[in-house]
Amino acid sequence: MNLKHAPTPWHLASTADGYFTCIERDDRLIARCGSSDFLQAERDAAFVVRAVNAHEELIDTLRMVIEDLQEDEYGYLIKMAEQAIAKAEGE
Repeated sequence: MNLKHAPTPWHLASTADGYFTCIERDDRLIARCGSSDFLQAERDAAFVVRAVNAHEELIDTLRMVIEDLQEDEYGYLIKMAEQAIAKAEGE
């Protein structure tokens, strides 16, 4: 399940009603986080933006680390890293 998402980077914006925090790129709405607690909605949306914007770099870095580890000495770490990558990529 390797679906393409909207290009990054994403950023935060607020709606005119002040209730939802939007996640937008190039002024296009991608997602809305809402809650009766506006600050919680903003924190949740900020977390989504940070996760999305960091995702590709984290996966690439983890793959480079896997390449540098020795299988016989760090096999368990390699397996954990490969499982984390699969989970992050929705496999």
